[in-house]
Amino acid sequence: MKRATGKEILSLAALTSLLIGLSLPAFSYIENYTPISPKDKAKKFKLKTVVSENLKKDAVLPIGPGKMHLADSKAGEPQLIIEGKDKSGKAWRFQKPYAGLGTTFMVGDLDKNGNDDMVLMQATGGCGLAPMNCMTILTFDRDKKPFVFEFFGYFNWDDVANDEKPKKANCYCEDIVDLNGDGKAEIILTELSSSENKGKYHSFWTTSMYTCKDAGWQRLATYNNQKLPMQVRYTSKPNLKVLTNPPLNITPFHDLSSYPENKWKSGVLNLYKRGGDNLLMQMTLDGKKRTTATGNGGVYLLDDRGATSEVISLDSPKFDDVLEELAKAKTKINYLPSSVPGEMPPYMWAK
Repeated sequence: MKRATGKEILSLAALTSLLIGLSLPAFSYIENYTPISPKDKAKKFKLKTVVSENLKKDAVLPIGPGKMHLADSKAGEPQLIIEGKDKSGKAWRFQKPYAGLGTTFMVGDLDKNGNDDMVLMQATGGCGLAPMNCMTILTFDRDKKPFVFEFFGYFNWDDVANDEKPKKANCYCEDIVDLNGDGKAEIILTELSSSENKGKYHSFWTTSMYTCKDAGWQRLATYNNQKLPMQVRYTSKPNLKVLTNPPLNITPFHDLSSYPENKWKSGVLNLYKRGGDNLLMQMTLDGKKRTTATGNGGVYLLDDRGATSEVISLDSPKFDDVLEELAKAKTKINYLPSSVPGEMPPYMWAK
């Protein structure tokens, strides 16, 4: 989950104040700083709606290749549980806190491998220019094994998908597109960045793009001959001019690519202590101390050791339980290093 730095908070507060004064809708405002051509924005990827009626009434409902329901947790907030089986018959389970403010479910074959993937859009309650939604995507490889991609940001999708019992079978998200017509999805992600110069803070909108490949995600290097991520300076008027030389001290960009496989590393989890009550999380992985992730992406633990493959969100109580168990046993795990040195990996995988 996003943990804003002091610089970002100052910059965000100034922008939010201006936004309120202008009385502009946040999403349309952000669109004025996303340098994607209207032609490409129109190439929306077709998704299918999902019936979520009675999910809050303890119902078990179908979604893509699995079933979903809500479960109680010791943290007090209900957990969204999605379960199924892979091609070999091994059970898998995905869990994260359920957003009581509203969750929209959609499905579609994002990587064109014959298996439907799941798209969850959850309201965060963010105000002003704080990320308003959490997009969680559960993809399935050719063996029907799950993988997850998550980002906190600004998204817009068909109202029909918001209905617990949608009246239409198909829907679209304006941020999930098929740019080259190959039947595979690309995602457009926008986040707020900032930099400091002689005590003054300047704000920017950062746009990055990812494509779905073999149930994983690969960051695109360019868009329309522009290097990604693209940085656009915040001004008092709409601005789509991409900076050719962004400031060197701009907010670090977090690369969420999980593909290719050689990006992953392995190491011993020497220490893990959960945070809370004004105590910071402590982690030592592969002999190096790690701090809490500060990007807009989610953090997930993949636990393949038991009879059921678990995909567990950082915000779920079980995340801490399993990592403490792994650290106590000095377990060797696979992990995807953060693109920002010293931060917690976005993915950790125990096999």
